[in-house]
Amino acid sequence: MRVYPLRSGGIRLVRRLLWGERRRRAESRSAFEHGGQEEELSMCSTRRTLSGSSILALSLLALTARGAAAQEESRALATHRYIPPLLQQPAFITTHFGVREGVTSLIVPDAPLELGTDELRALGFTQAIDLGVKITDYVGLYGTASGSVTSGIDAGSAFEVGADLEGAFELGAVLRLARFEPIGTEISLRFSGGMQLANGFDVAQFIEAVEEATTQSVAAVRRSDALALLSTPSTSRRLGGGLFVAQTLLPQLGLQASLALRQTKTTARPFDFVKRARVDETKDSLDLEAAVALSFDASSLRVPLALMPEYRLVRTKVESRDDAGEKSELTYVSHYVGIGLYYSGRENLVLGAGAVFGLNLEGDRLAWTTAEGTPRRSGAPSERQGQFVLRYVW
Repeated sequence: MRVYPLRSGGIRLVRRLLWGERRRRAESRSAFEHGGQEEELSMCSTRRTLSGSSILALSLLALTARGAAAQEESRALATHRYIPPLLQQPAFITTHFGVREGVTSLIVPDAPLELGTDELRALGFTQAIDLGVKITDYVGLYGTASGSVTSGIDAGSAFEVGADLEGAFELGAVLRLARFEPIGTEISLRFSGGMQLANGFDVAQFIEAVEEATTQSVAAVRRSDALALLSTPSTSRRLGGGLFVAQTLLPQLGLQASLALRQTKTTARPFDFVKRARVDETKDSLDLEAAVALSFDASSLRVPLALMPEYRLVRTKVESRDDAGEKSELTYVSHYVGIGLYYSGRENLVLGAGAVFGLNLEGDRLAWTTAEGTPRRSGAPSERQGQFVLRYVW
């Protein structure tokens, strides 16, 4: 048997066998690594796709949850959701749009008539809209606009009271001073300014002017400027501010209170039949208002209704000055009581109806002088008002 020396062909054979084995292993490893890289790349791409979709979905969910939470927090405090009162502004900053429709009945007892005194009645219709914008959790803006028409509802009332057309707007800001969620307290400040334009129609003055005309012809009435007595335009400018508080007493019970100060300057321009021109009569009034509202929300008891009684006290000081420069002052207190019933099944919707009763309205008394020159005043008027309220909160 022939033996190959290790330094010749045997060594070369062993080297070829080892080299072939190493090459096969390298090719296998290369193929495995190449396939693994493709699979890893595919898995990474899939993970990136899933990660991007997940991040987008989670972001949307987070924004939605944050929006819902912000919406809930805008008028909720310590698990109690508050309703905007009828007789005062709320303490909360919200982005909202609302509509109010109202019917008002005014009763003036012991009013002067030709043969004595009688009760006068007037009926009015009001349309109002309000808008709020929440800039931050601590600052918000709001505005209101309203229009109303009031007239006597019978012959005597229409003759003595006449009719009034009014339009008004108000702009303001609300600042949150503090919010204590654990104890359910929020405190805010509100500042506002606005203007009111009105035009009153006085039939009684017109009839008196016609009686004083030299003749009863239409031309004489026109020359006497009696038609100008039919209307008395007026302009009012208002500035005010106040402190507003909300306090949660129970999950179903919440308290809202406010203390506000408002200054109003009114300039009326009645027609002076003697001077044949309109004259300016000014009136400055300062109102100190205190209001409280107690809301009971039964939505946590699976009854989607909220009941809210309210009360407001207004102390008014009026300084008047006629065209001759004569001054007069009057101070009186008025009381308002209200109650509202609302649907509370949705977080972003305020829907309901309410009633307001005004008592001892000294500012609406009628004053006159008898034929003997004795000054007299009517009884304290009272007011009844019904309102429909609709507001959507974002």
